[in-house]
Amino acid sequence: MLQIIDEKKVIAAGRAFFNSFKQLNRQERSQLLDFAAFDSVEKTVAFQKCYNQALSIDKQADVAFYAKVTAIFVFSPRSGTFTDTENGQNFGYFLRENGVIPVILAESLFKSSHFDKLVEEVEVLLSRHKPHHQLDFGLLIKDLYLIYRDALF
Repeated sequence: MLQIIDEKKVIAAGRAFFNSFKQLNRQERSQLLDFAAFDSVEKTVAFQKCYNQALSIDKQADVAFYAKVTAIFVFSPRSGTFTDTENGQNFGYFLRENGVIPVILAESLFKSSHFDKLVEEVEVLLSRHKPHHQLDFGLLIKDLYLIYRDALF
């Protein structure tokens, strides 16, 4: 049975996470990049700083989920890293023109046996979050979380 989530809390936590994420200094961004593997990013001080902001709003914030989402933002085989962007603040780079998460990261993130269907869902939801400069990271976190949860259960 799927757990019921408090969508407002998830959205607020997502916004808090990314507001903290945008405030990371160059050294902290480099630290995340050094540990961008999905199984180690959550061990970094930089990640914990952001995650604690989400946790302060949503006590059930899933550390593994936030670690995977962070990995999407710090490393993309198609488009470089967020540290390459102006002031490290252009977090919409991975959406590309057609709003698709790089396939290798989507596959690693969701690990679903219905992968093709899942990629379609991700493409649709990300296309709703354009243009890049108007991304609402709280809503994006909520939508990604719902897909992530559904893929797991």
